[in-house]
Amino acid sequence: MVSAFRKATLDRPPRFHFAKVRFTNGMMKRQFRKKLLAWYRRHRRDLPWRKTKDPYKIWVSEIMLQQTQVQTVLPHYRRFLRRFPNLLSLARSPLSAALSRWTGLGYYARARNLHRSSQILRDRHQGKFPNDLREAMRLPGIGRSTAGAILSMGFQQPHPVLDANAVRVLCRLLGIAQDPQKAPVRRRLWRSAEALLDPQCPGDFNQALMELGATCCLPTHPHCLRCPVSGFCRARRENLQDKLPIQRRRLPLSRPLRLHCLWYHSPGKVLIVQRGLKEKILKGQWGLPEAPHNSPAPQGRLLARVPHQILHYRIELKISQAPRPRPPQGSRWIPLSEVGKYLYSSLWHKAIRAVQTSLNGG
Repeated sequence: MVSAFRKATLDRPPRFHFAKVRFTNGMMKRQFRKKLLAWYRRHRRDLPWRKTKDPYKIWVSEIMLQQTQVQTVLPHYRRFLRRFPNLLSLARSPLSAALSRWTGLGYYARARNLHRSSQILRDRHQGKFPNDLREAMRLPGIGRSTAGAILSMGFQQPHPVLDANAVRVLCRLLGIAQDPQKAPVRRRLWRSAEALLDPQCPGDFNQALMELGATCCLPTHPHCLRCPVSGFCRARRENLQDKLPIQRRRLPLSRPLRLHCLWYHSPGKVLIVQRGLKEKILKGQWGLPEAPHNSPAPQGRLLARVPHQILHYRIELKISQAPRPRPPQGSRWIPLSEVGKYLYSSLWHKAIRAVQTSLNGG
């Protein structure tokens, strides 16, 4: 016999309220917190940002971990902190230095926001991260979940987090069979996260909830038998753990973007130019100069074509020999041996390798 919950899920997603699901009294919440925290303290991964209460270092880790896997972040995190060990060292450095240490992480807007925020904190907050949620959320690149993570881990303030891992755990735990991206559902998740949060150790609790989603309550094939709180989980009780959370229909993964760049070359050097802040990709970064749009002058011979993917753009980059030796205004000659100091995106490194192969007859 199909349960009422499962039938409702198949026919029309029901609405659930936190108080009606399982955690109907304080004792249940305390039991849940105790089991989750005990599991976390035994099984948590050994990660460097878990060994500090410095809000700056926690902030850097939280920004890097946005849309990026832990194993990818680890070497970049250590390298970034060696160069910028504190907030003021980042604020005093040029943006180019911060972008250079971000190479390989992608989503460079995160680095620009981190750098800009460090300067705001230097100028308005005496170089310290604010211990107020609203003040933290005023900083570029910091939303409610990131602010909650920093304040709970760095200041032990009782603010919840709602990253992708926490959302998945809560949807299954509470049996929420609706799209978590919709505003009413999102508000319900925030209320649930606030109600579950352990006020005595909010930092560890938030990390435990995210760790559970990252290592146990996986997007597909969750390890329910290893889950320390499976006895509280409505999705498992209804055998719906593989169906929740509800996923909205995905938009096309990428759309094409065609770029035509020019190759100015002298022995051992390459010409680069700084991109504008209104460009679709790689805003404000150095790169190969683009050919003028609708230019009546013919371009030189085609040297290479390079396919690449950035964010939701499927890039087709064409590189031609510059038609004249005179470089564009604001450009800069750099040695080929130092391109890594100026060109951060792998797009340009692929382009330079492709051009060199073409010029060498490869």
